[in-house]
Amino acid sequence: MIKVTRTIKLKFVNLNRCKAQMFEQMTEENTRIANKLLSLPIKERRKMTTAKIMSELKSALVNQVIRHTTSPTGRKTKKYKVLPVEVNNQNGQLTQKGNTYSISFPTLKGEKRIPVEVASSYWQSILDRTYAVT
Repeated sequence: MIKVTRTIKLKFVNLNRCKAQMFEQMTEENTRIANKLLSLPIKERRKMTTAKIMSELKSALVNQVIRHTTSPTGRKTKKYKVLPVEVNNQNGQLTQKGNTYSISFPTLKGEKRIPVEVASSYWQSILDRTYAVT
């Protein structure tokens, strides 16, 4: 069976100022870690673990940065201007209540749940099929 990975861009809905500042801090820290890793040779990056990286970010998010910088795309990159935090099904959870989706993932201040909306109508139908309430 072929494994298919889908990336869906989601927009935060009604994000308050406190959470917006927190996500800005997380993005800055994520970018800093990625650029620090990119300054290392690829062989050292592959051996890198979260125990070797000092960060305020949760280890699941730091692991994602390590994976990103050792991926084929990350190997070609010299430096990031901005690298947003990536959340996947291992470090986040997407839930649906009625017509509203929300995502929960680790942040600087514990796990937070944020209401989200899909960036395009094309992905809305895929998301509805994937996360249909049973």
